[in-house]
Amino acid sequence: MENEKTYTIANIFGEVEVGKELYFEYMREKWREDKRLERQTRCRADHGNRCLKDCGECKHDRTGTPVSIDVLAEAGRHTAAHGADPADAVEKLFEYEALYAAIDKLPPRDSSIVRMLKLQGMTERAVAEKVGLTQKGVNYVYHKSLARLREIMSEWR
Repeated sequence: MENEKTYTIANIFGEVEVGKELYFEYMREKWREDKRLERQTRCRADHGNRCLKDCGECKHDRTGTPVSIDVLAEAGRHTAAHGADPADAVEKLFEYEALYAAIDKLPPRDSSIVRMLKLQGMTERAVAEKVGLTQKGVNYVYHKSLARLREIMSEWR
């Protein structure tokens, strides 16, 4: 018992010695908040995942802080223009809904391949391992599905 670690929690009355379970229960919220703040400072890489590198060394040259629309426009990223027509935004929304419905019309395997490649940002190799095809097979199914989606979406317009 001599080597047993002691746990203390600081509060307004000073430090209080507590058991391991109480310490971890108390600290869990603090650790969760610290992790949330840490994630918030990391930028998003091109594939949508959080960058794990130090922003000073990151090739994306981002600080992880919120970016204004003007900065995005200067960087060449697509942004909605100030005072843009709301009808255009609604039209785009309907187009996305039609696209998702068209993806749902594909056979289940083809639909899941399109979703993994384009919506989840997985590589063809990772998708191939997951669905049990070769990478070439995934590429073939994907391009066949794109042709089918173009056909379905041409009916939508």
